[in-house]
Amino acid sequence: MGTIHKRGSVWWIKYHRNGRQFFESSKSHIKRKAELLLKQREGDITKGKTPGIYYDRVTFDDLVKDFLADYKMNKKISEWRAKISVDHLKKYFSGMKAMGIDTAEIRKYINTRLDDKAKAATINRELSALRRAFHLATRLDGMKLSSAAKLVREGIEETLSCMSFPREYWRRIRTNNPMERIMREIRRRTRVVGCFPDGHSALMLVAARLRHIASSKWGTCVYLNMKRLYEESMQEAA
Repeated sequence: MGTIHKRGSVWWIKYHRNGRQFFESSKSHIKRKAELLLKQREGDITKGKTPGIYYDRVTFDDLVKDFLADYKMNKKISEWRAKISVDHLKKYFSGMKAMGIDTAEIRKYINTRLDDKAKAATINRELSALRRAFHLATRLDGMKLSSAAKLVREGIEETLSCMSFPREYWRRIRTNNPMERIMREIRRRTRVVGCFPDGHSALMLVAARLRHIASSKWGTCVYLNMKRLYEESMQEAA
């Protein structure tokens, strides 16, 4: 059983799912809106849905795009099999809203595949792919990362471009650790001063620190050794 409580002028709700406690703001100072939101979340839990996930806005095609992107990102050996399963699923579910894929629709799909003389094991693999697609959407959106999920769907090629390089280069290409380290050092230095008289004085301090980095051993460190790439290019040329 969930409860509602007030934080400042805004009403919040508290509910439980799978033994975990969740808090969510109603974003309103009206108590009735918080009560309605709590009923909605409890209804979602009863139906087996993850609260806060807008399945009415997500289509089957969005789900399988994330699903295939996950296989490609993790370099799974069975990626080819996943694509075959998705191709069969698309023939039936393409264009449908995620919330419209219920038990009745899945049974119709099973009967359709049986009429096509598909084996039971094949149908089970296809339904497993469908389950995993829903699971991935739940995991991203449940973490309030719906924007991240959209970026992964739309920019999967750019996201995985680092994988065209040798594996030992992946982490260094896809992260910006050197820049983060420099910014952390600049923040540490400027925090000591606290308040600068103007922007020019702050810029002078930052520039002095960057000059020190460029002239010291830190500035001569090799972040990415290009020798391996050079050797591979020479082998391809030969």
